[in-house]
Amino acid sequence: MKDDAELDETSFDEMWTIAKAIHEAGHAVVAHFFGWELEKAIVLKDSDHVEYAGYCKHSIPEYDGDPEKDLRKVVGTSLVVLYAGNQAQRVFYDRFIKDTEKDNLPRMVPVFRKFFLGGGQGDKKGIEEILCSLGKDGRMKWKKKCIEWTKEIVDHYFPVIHFISVCLMDAPEGIDGGELKRLIETFEESELNH
Repeated sequence: MKDDAELDETSFDEMWTIAKAIHEAGHAVVAHFFGWELEKAIVLKDSDHVEYAGYCKHSIPEYDGDPEKDLRKVVGTSLVVLYAGNQAQRVFYDRFIKDTEKDNLPRMVPVFRKFFLGGGQGDKKGIEEILCSLGKDGRMKWKKKCIEWTKEIVDHYFPVIHFISVCLMDAPEGIDGGELKRLIETFEESELNH
């Protein structure tokens, strides 16, 4: 980690890129966990492009069976996938940055918090739309349940999320769905063998 004197635009761009990559990897890994078809994930390099700093395209599978149960699956899994980006950023911040920045970069604490504990404006909009459709009584119940579920899943799968984020940072054109699936499954398989 650089000290205050060494912090320049490159450092900010680097931290912003890491935050974006962790965010999109969180969406991709959690969507894969639910069996969603991944289409593509990318981190946009333009640091000024704040609203959509990257994206993870995926398709929700069609469920067969009881329409009410299927609707609950879609609502629950959609909320968890939307929450996953910011939760992955929070886990990365807690594990790798929080203590270091306090010791080495006290004046940068608010900046790094913004990079890793903010963002996901499009996700927040999608979450609000889904929650508003659930009515007043269901909104808080679903929100609480899905946030807890997201925390458990992201924490469990964080090693693969971190791995995918590094791959995303090395792929300026993004990673297509088939390759994302292969990377996730290869990483998971190698972890099981250790």
